[in-house]
Amino acid sequence: LRIVLGEYAFALESLSLSYEKLQQLPFPSRVLSHNLINLGWLYQEMGHLSEARVFFTKARDASREVGDTGVEAGALNN
Repeated sequence: LRIVLGEYAFALESLSLSYEKLQQLPFPSRVLSHNLINLGWLYQEMGHLSEARVFFTKARDASREVGDTGVEAGALNN
């Protein structure tokens, strides 16, 4: 919602904090793949395409690890 409203700084802060915490999990997580694709979309919206590509790639890999084909397809489309 923050991305849609154009509140990029707030969205980046929230998603980045979530990403840091999710990386500490000792197991693959579907939530991580969703967080990564959201970071990719945020960076894309902000016009930071190289950062967006990094997060879309991470989202693709994380989604494959947990079998989340919806996120995988979204990551491959971007």
